[in-house]
Amino acid sequence: MGKISLLVLPTMKTKAQEELTQLKEELNMGESGPKFELILGDITKPNLNIETETNKQLIDSVRYVFHLAAIYDLAVPKKLAYEVNVKGTANVNQWVKSLKNLKRYVYFSTAYVAGKRQGPILETELDKKQEFKNHYEHTKYEAEVLVEQLKESVPLTIIRPGVVVGHSNSGETTKFDGPYFLLNFFDRLRFSPIIPYLGKGEAEGNFVPINYIIDATIYLSHSDKGIGKNVSFNRF
Repeated sequence: MGKISLLVLPTMKTKAQEELTQLKEELNMGESGPKFELILGDITKPNLNIETETNKQLIDSVRYVFHLAAIYDLAVPKKLAYEVNVKGTANVNQWVKSLKNLKRYVYFSTAYVAGKRQGPILETELDKKQEFKNHYEHTKYEAEVLVEQLKESVPLTIIRPGVVVGHSNSGETTKFDGPYFLLNFFDRLRFSPIIPYLGKGEAEGNFVPINYIIDATIYLSHSDKGIGKNVSFNRF
């Protein structure tokens, strides 16, 4: 079984180790399971701020890169969003190009790079001079523009999820943001004699179960069909 290296901020090392230990226990991972190692770094720094000797080893050994690091807060200030989402992605791109045995670079974008556009939107479309609702959408768009430039030189797959929700069978989730704020609100009203009815029940949302994204990403990252593709997940 191979080794999975996880890049974490130095300030998040303890929390990351605790969550990794918990995950191993929940999944009952034994000695035959994958080996994990925490790599201290920062995507906003050149070479991801990885220690020099460790970086040399990674450059020789890493075959798959999954870039999920980003600021997801919709109210994030512009400067912070740009520093992490755009500058950070530029640094990851540069690091990826240095890898000697890369088989696939998987970049997690968002369906909301479409901004305020409406109607049918093709996965092959990106720059349509669209406007954006917030700095998160705008900087994720700018970051994807940078990733797109690697398609001629790097085996690349871009994943564009909509609003990620819990497991499609169990409903289990580790994040309670997004639509869960409203669901938690209704949960607190369950004992109320009056439950408010919001809207006409006709609204649509771009929701996608986490297990579907994971299964599809695993398949696409190992299949030649995923090379050079932008893959959107929404309205499930």
